[in-house]
Amino acid sequence: MDWQRICAHLRVAIQDVAALAQRVHDVRRRHCLLARVLGVGRAAAHNVLHVGLQHAAQLFVDLARDALHAAAAS
Repeated sequence: MDWQRICAHLRVAIQDVAALAQRVHDVRRRHCLLARVLGVGRAAAHNVLHVGLQHAAQLFVDLARDALHAAAAS
């Protein structure tokens, strides 16, 4: 083999390794994005659930207070 062919093969091998490294980087970046999106979604769901439970607890207290108020008035 002559040096030009060896250099050409090395160049192709280096380009293949660089392309593979870029693909790995892209996959990792997508996984990080997915994790961030899921994290934001989880936080939003937690906030909705938390606020919903606060309103449900307040409704329960209001209903109990109204029942006690009606019993005391009679």
